[in-house]
Amino acid sequence: MVMSGYFPYYKNSCIAGRTKCLLCFHHAGGNASVFLPLRRFDNEGFVTVAAELPGHGRRVREAPITDLDLLIEQLAEETAELFSGCELYLYGHSFGSIIAFELCRKLEKDGISPAALIVTGRNAPDETEPSPFRLEQGDEALAAEMKRYGFIPDELLSDRDFMSCYLPMVKADYMMIESYSFTQGSLISAPIYFSYGSEDPDLRCETADRWGLMTTGVFRKEVRSGGHFFVFEKGNTFFEDLIRNITGIKADF
Repeated sequence: MVMSGYFPYYKNSCIAGRTKCLLCFHHAGGNASVFLPLRRFDNEGFVTVAAELPGHGRRVREAPITDLDLLIEQLAEETAELFSGCELYLYGHSFGSIIAFELCRKLEKDGISPAALIVTGRNAPDETEPSPFRLEQGDEALAAEMKRYGFIPDELLSDRDFMSCYLPMVKADYMMIESYSFTQGSLISAPIYFSYGSEDPDLRCETADRWGLMTTGVFRKEVRSGGHFFVFEKGNTFFEDLIRNITGIKADF
């Protein structure tokens, strides 16, 4: 019986009978709610499901997790139980890309084959984290790092009450980011589709191809207008295009 509760927005009845599932993993400091607007695309054969990490969103009262290996173990167990028989697509943004990639490796090792891995806003797992920020630099440096990416409004970054609640969660995620080390071994067989924003401060065209070295399957990449969080920027059609591809409205996948 699965006890970790990584999908608190969903009951088994929401997933049962769906033939295709898009499983989403948020960025560091994010939560599952950023993907809830995608539920408007759900239909009788397709569902979007967003994972919620301990200490985030609906699980804010829980202690944040700082052990990436444990996180992947728990996610793999719950994913195998909830999505059995579903054509599974894994999506991650930024830090979520590493979670999705490592989960894909774990699932394939356990005999489950995701249909595809879709990643955005993050260098390949075998590359050094490009940001110069490290947790040892302190809270002010962390706030500056978040401002650099431009997702959280300045008024919130300067709000002490907000930051006192927000920082423990962000720090837990950064602990996993800083401790992560790609382990050489089996590549995934799932195709990888990688996208990044043209104004992302940490990504360059010449490094994008390294994601292709993580799979024995198909690799495709694209650059879209926008910054690190281009997928959430107004007017960006990334998710609409992605879901149309998955559900067969277009045949690019």
